[in-house]
Amino acid sequence: HADGIEADLRSQVRARWGLPVDAVVFLYVGRLEPHKGIQELLCAFALLSAVPEPVALMLVGDGSMQESLTKAALADPRICCTGRLSGNALLEAYVAADVFVLPSRFEPWGLVVNEAMACNLPVIATDRVGCVADLVIEGKTGLLVPAESVQELADAMAALRQAPLLREKMRRNARSLISGWTIQKEAEIMVTTWNRLLEF
Repeated sequence: HADGIEADLRSQVRARWGLPVDAVVFLYVGRLEPHKGIQELLCAFALLSAVPEPVALMLVGDGSMQESLTKAALADPRICCTGRLSGNALLEAYVAADVFVLPSRFEPWGLVVNEAMACNLPVIATDRVGCVADLVIEGKTGLLVPAESVQELADAMAALRQAPLLREKMRRNARSLISGWTIQKEAEIMVTTWNRLLEF
């Protein structure tokens, strides 16, 4: 589905949510809760958006912080708070973005990283996101930052904002890596593992 979304539709999706066509758009998808690192993301974006290059932040999800984030979006047109999305609307949000960010203070896995990579997005994630050891290869599929570090998160976002060629390389690498993570492949791994255990 993501591959079938043409550039003009991507622009339409951005326009629907008030995102500039020429901006580098950072996307967060998940629960809007403090432990997800949302406050650090907002502070990092404030540092990032102090420069003249067009940037935007898209927050997708719901939770206890939704009201305050909606107010932040009203105060800053570069921030878009969509609420919870699903189905094609969620896929379009991934496609409208340039970089996916998961700034969690704690995250057992982070399935949204799989989704983002399947939609050709490089990933910025913290070292407390469970899937990073398997999916976020520093400098290849994304960038890793320490949890709760606003400055290092802002620096990582700035690094990808300023490097379109690096973003494109990471997009290709991310898609290539995640393409092997199919349901069939995971089922085969589980069956093989159980068979090995049963041999004992």
